[in-house]
Amino acid sequence: MKTGERLATLRHDDMISRVAFSPDGSLLATAGWASAIWDIATESEAFKLDHRWGANTIVFSSDGSLVAAAIGDVGIWDVASGDRLATLETLQQDDENLDGLATIADVTFSPDGSLIATRSYEDPTVSVWKLSNAITKLKVLSAVLDSVRIQLRAEYVEDLYAWQATLAYDPTVLEFVGASEGDFLKPPGVSTIWQQPIVANDTITLVQSRITPGEASGDGILATLEFKVKETGSSRIDIRDLRLSDESAMSIFSRRSGARVEVASDVSLTVAAILKLVNNELVLTIRAEGTPDVRDFSVEIPVPSQLERIDGQLEFTGESILESAELGKARFRIWEGGEIVFRPRGTVVGTSGVASPISAIEGRIDVVASPSADVNKDYRIDIIDLITVARQFGQSIRSNPRPNPDVNRDGTVDVFDVVVIARMFGQQFMAESQDVAAAPRRLHRDQSMPTKIASQHQSLWRRLLSEVDALQDGGEDVAEARRVLVELVRLSDGAKPERTVLRQNYPNPFNPETWIPFELSEPTDVVIHIYNVRSELVRTVRLGRREPGIYESRSTAAYWDGRNETGEPVSSGVYLYELQTESTRQRRRMVVVR
Repeated sequence: MKTGERLATLRHDDMISRVAFSPDGSLLATAGWASAIWDIATESEAFKLDHRWGANTIVFSSDGSLVAAAIGDVGIWDVASGDRLATLETLQQDDENLDGLATIADVTFSPDGSLIATRSYEDPTVSVWKLSNAITKLKVLSAVLDSVRIQLRAEYVEDLYAWQATLAYDPTVLEFVGASEGDFLKPPGVSTIWQQPIVANDTITLVQSRITPGEASGDGILATLEFKVKETGSSRIDIRDLRLSDESAMSIFSRRSGARVEVASDVSLTVAAILKLVNNELVLTIRAEGTPDVRDFSVEIPVPSQLERIDGQLEFTGESILESAELGKARFRIWEGGEIVFRPRGTVVGTSGVASPISAIEGRIDVVASPSADVNKDYRIDIIDLITVARQFGQSIRSNPRPNPDVNRDGTVDVFDVVVIARMFGQQFMAESQDVAAAPRRLHRDQSMPTKIASQHQSLWRRLLSEVDALQDGGEDVAEARRVLVELVRLSDGAKPERTVLRQNYPNPFNPETWIPFELSEPTDVVIHIYNVRSELVRTVRLGRREPGIYESRSTAAYWDGRNETGEPVSSGVYLYELQTESTRQRRRMVVVR
């Protein structure tokens, strides 16, 4: 990009007094008579700020979740939803006439987002406001054919003395019947003022305040509302405006959330998602409970991101359901652990032709993903995992593919991924555990290898074995990787190797003893010579006549106890060991650590 190059042009409705970037730079806030939040990438308006007079200053919170704009008062909005969360009142004069008022010049959040400070042009003081973690939300208590009960709740509130809320609803679906004050502000012995609800078109305004001194903190019920159902279906009730204050009339900041009401029609369909683990696969069974009045139905089962469907059906449509029935089953492979939730969704239509949402009984289950060495996630670390790694050997991995051959997650498929698999080779696991945060429950270790599969990938095993042999150090893990790969080579090409090879000793470095593996392609006398770095002979180990084969295990490989010809322990350092046969001599390096 050239310096000074214009990247975007945002068309605003009116004059702009202030602009502010979000912390991550993806959004831009503009302050003016028509303030807004803009998406930089698309050059589009995300949402407008619904303040009363416009704004001459605007700022994001440090985490980018909130934006505050101010002129005569401070409005705070949720950036993700665009909802206005709170209004911090500062004007004490005529709201409709700003001439001569001490309008706000600056507004800023504290680094942790718990405080907000404002400064006016004329007033020499700075106002500091506390932003608590208070949440005010609507909860559906019941929704049946003829009535709906809604609860307005407060959670995590500190020092509440009075509140006012305006709720918005759809009057074509619901008819407001009445409301009663809750006991959060009015426990036994406390007096309050409860104003009769103000109903205007599609809104209801509720007001409650204490008379008795003292404030309420914690969780509780602010009010309970009753509605009459005018039409079945789905309807949303939202908290359009909310004001909380303490005993000194200072505003209390609060996040708010509405609720969706599902009003059933004259027919119902309950769909249950039943989950269980079978052979480390998740099996989902979908059952339906219906009535004779069901005319037709449609059910869809969204799949959680941790899973991969193996088989089975996840969408169902049909006509009448006369009794309980199993709609179908599906099997899934588990790629990630944790809580897995299935919640069916869909509609049911009765004989009257009115559609309503199904009643869903969600299925929940905790599962544990197998280790990263189980590349194909079948809860067995075996030859298949090695094949998957070998086929993508040397590739760079920059995401999280399924399967992921980058076992140690270092960005490259290499010999170290092979070593991790070999260290756990043969282990089997279960997807259920006493503690989901822990590793999967290990069953047992089975190191048997299918000869047929091994024989089909001879070149893969030899390539991996050469990579492991190139590792000079590594101790028992590298030795175990070599043992597994040697066995695969033996299975893939029979007992007779194609050539004579001297392999890396194990363990290495070592103290006091080590084993030296090798392969013979023909019958021969075998001698192992040990030299120091000056090529001076330290020890000779004569193994005698050996037949073609792989000499890898501790019972067959050459053994050196770390002593010279006179029986004295050799000193720490680098040594060379040499395989001498009738047709070849091969050398490798090893390290003694005392």
